[in-house]
Amino acid sequence: MEDNYIEPERFVERMENHWTNKLKNISSPTLRKVWEQLGKAFVQNIITHDNEMGKQWIVVQPPTGSGKTQGAILYSAMLSTELDPLNHPGVLIVTRLKEEADNIAGQINELADGKVALAHHSDSETAWDELREWPTLVITHKAYEQALDYIGQDGTIGQTFPFFHNRSSFMYPHRQLVIIDECLDIVDESQVSENDLQFALNTVPINIQRQYPKEYGILNSLYENLKTHAFHTLQDSGKDKREMMVSGIFPEDMDNIDFPGLRAKMRSVRLDRKILQKSERAENMRFHQILNKVLKAVDVMFKTWIYYANHNGRYTWNTARLLVPDSVKGAVVLDASASTNVTYELFDTVPWSAPEGARIYRNVTLHVSRGHRVGKQDMEKDARKATREIVADLNTRLEGQDVFIVTHKAVETVLLTYSSDFTMKTGHWGAIQGRNIWKDCDTVVIFGLPYMPNTSTANTFMALKGPQDTAWLNNPEERRFKDYPDIRKALKTGWLVTDIVQAINRIRCRKVIDAYGNCPRAEVYIMFRDDSEANEILEIIRKEMPGINIVEDWKIDIRKKKVKQSGYEAALRHYLQVMPSGKVSKMEMANTLGASTATMNRLMGKLKSPEGDTKKILDEFGITIALENHGGTQRTYFMKI
Repeated sequence: MEDNYIEPERFVERMENHWTNKLKNISSPTLRKVWEQLGKAFVQNIITHDNEMGKQWIVVQPPTGSGKTQGAILYSAMLSTELDPLNHPGVLIVTRLKEEADNIAGQINELADGKVALAHHSDSETAWDELREWPTLVITHKAYEQALDYIGQDGTIGQTFPFFHNRSSFMYPHRQLVIIDECLDIVDESQVSENDLQFALNTVPINIQRQYPKEYGILNSLYENLKTHAFHTLQDSGKDKREMMVSGIFPEDMDNIDFPGLRAKMRSVRLDRKILQKSERAENMRFHQILNKVLKAVDVMFKTWIYYANHNGRYTWNTARLLVPDSVKGAVVLDASASTNVTYELFDTVPWSAPEGARIYRNVTLHVSRGHRVGKQDMEKDARKATREIVADLNTRLEGQDVFIVTHKAVETVLLTYSSDFTMKTGHWGAIQGRNIWKDCDTVVIFGLPYMPNTSTANTFMALKGPQDTAWLNNPEERRFKDYPDIRKALKTGWLVTDIVQAINRIRCRKVIDAYGNCPRAEVYIMFRDDSEANEILEIIRKEMPGINIVEDWKIDIRKKKVKQSGYEAALRHYLQVMPSGKVSKMEMANTLGASTATMNRLMGKLKSPEGDTKKILDEFGITIALENHGGTQRTYFMKI
């Protein structure tokens, strides 16, 4: 039988030519070692796919800017150009965003000089049955996660994954090479609060309650027990138990529980009329999204395990599950920041360390400032003051520079209402990984840190390693895992550092400019909460970005300085892009933007102009403008389906 893979040596030869001649980058002996490692990982996944070793998840950690995505693209193209078509192993590439999927498939087709790769996502029109006909299929992380995320009525996990994995008209019945670009969200977390459960209980009509008495009883049991736990937490005896594993709160007769059936039945109920006493399509969709999330979470809870949590006075039930069943084959994960993400160690992956010396960051200077309120809730409370101060300070430091500012989503909207003396480009946590649109910026400012909820650490560990007891939840001394004294703290720190390093490497420091692995000169500004946090994270950054210059010289001048307001259009466009389903009043939007009545009226005129860019965003995101009468006064609302 002919080989169904490309030899690593041949791949490195082609990659160097592609890297230097087509992409106009600099090669080096160390980069060639990185590419050789990529080629070996691809070969191993192909030749072991149908045996026990094929279940391994190989995590390759090529440094940012060393060509991991380009390597996947070129290797996929070479399989189509250098192998007999019938002997093609079949490739599945999983990437973060739809536009990335389109771009990757397009580049593969260009290099192969033919249509051998297809991008499939919610905007594509390819039928499911056609997917198996393509040699290379490119999908998004979300599509992959959803393909693994079908919960059967009996509690088992079924899959639509075979549509992506299976093939026809080829020698191999399954795709032999699965490449995942960046880390997958392999843990599905579920949480419900007292308000969530009360909402669900109040929205299920009497006739449907009678059709699904067991399911409705489970909702009621969770609601009553949550109130009881919340009451006891307020007593002296419960203060030391912020989290508690529980059992015995569900009915004994658990046969034939059908939450999918209840969810399906509720789809035809108009919740907007029931709650608002009037018909509002956008609000109806929003209410259904809330209800569906609650019912799905409860479905998982009674089939798995459940614990109570009280964080900052918010009482919730929580659980989680692993999205990857044992039956799903392994993959090659390409993740530059894998060494900081402790989740990989829980998932028992096989890490392949990157060759040393591929990158050096001597041309990057990291400016540090300490003693700030950088969490999401704190920054959102006083976003206008915080953003005014940061723009005023940066105006004195970064005039004329090309600056990427990373912050929290709600803060980004406010940030965009100010003008700056530098070119300001923005992004928010949760929407920057994998994007290269800031690659030419010379400066990045980390304005706020993306702390994960405390429950996420418990959810992740227990989804991967099984449920723990109440002592484990509450006592750090009970949580030693491998070399980590407290695995929950290690997870939280690892996620934080991973996001920070990813954000830093969105700008031009990701580019290699010489054979030593140097990048162009770049600056990083970062704010920390306190010394303990700063010292711990900076130590890890030093290891992840060897040679980086860290200086403690950023003293933010908090004296009130005048900062010009922007034209508000960029802020409005961002607000509309991230606006959730439902409705928002013109007054609410004006308050968020800090815009005067005259400014909002001017913006409304642009929104109504059929030729304006802002109007195009309304159309793209399904937003309409509606007028309502309230006591003789007309109010304007933005409605998003």
